[in-house]
Amino acid sequence: KVFRVEADKVKQVEVKLGQRLTVSNGNQIENWVEVSGLLKVGDLIVVSGQNSLAENSSIKIRPSNTPSNDGD
Repeated sequence: KVFRVEADKVKQVEVKLGQRLTVSNGNQIENWVEVSGLLKVGDLIVVSGQNSLAENSSIKIRPSNTPSNDGD
C-alpha cells in the first residue's frame, strides 16, 4: 500500500510491485521499481514518514532534498 496525496490529506491505495531495476548514470546509481494499481501518472505519493500516517491524515508537503531529474 502507498499513500496518495489528495489536497491536504492522504488516501491509502493498494499497489503491486513488479520488476526492480538498478540504473547507473555516470556517478549516480538509481534504484527503480515498477508499481501497478490505482495510481495515475502525476499522482503524488508519500515517500517519507508514511509509517505514522492513517487514512485521511492531514499532511504538509515539504520540498525534496534530492536533485530534480527535469534538467534543473
